[in-house]
Amino acid sequence: MIQQQSTQSRLDYLRKARNYAKRQFDKLIISPEYRYAHPSHAVAHALQLTEARYPDLGTFGVEGTTSDYGQDVFTIQYLHTGETYDLTICYYKSRFIVSSWGDIAERYL
Repeated sequence: MIQQQSTQSRLDYLRKARNYAKRQFDKLIISPEYRYAHPSHAVAHALQLTEARYPDLGTFGVEGTTSDYGQDVFTIQYLHTGETYDLTICYYKSRFIVSSWGDIAERYL
């Protein structure tokens, strides 16, 4: 487990966790379990692994939203913080980013 250091900013901690999520996703997506599955499954697993490794994120599991019928027009997955505009780790447009899902929804919807 990697805890946030007292000298480390929240943003730096989130960026470090985001990089970890990306590395986990890159490993998962080529594994036999996820190779032929929709990438969202590997994203969710990578975010779960990240949440377990970085306990000071203060998150409560993986959540996401998609457009009607599961089309990828507006699909986002993120670590749920309990607040729409709190910074967290999001997966949007095939990238892991540090943002709030509320900011993404406002900007792109």
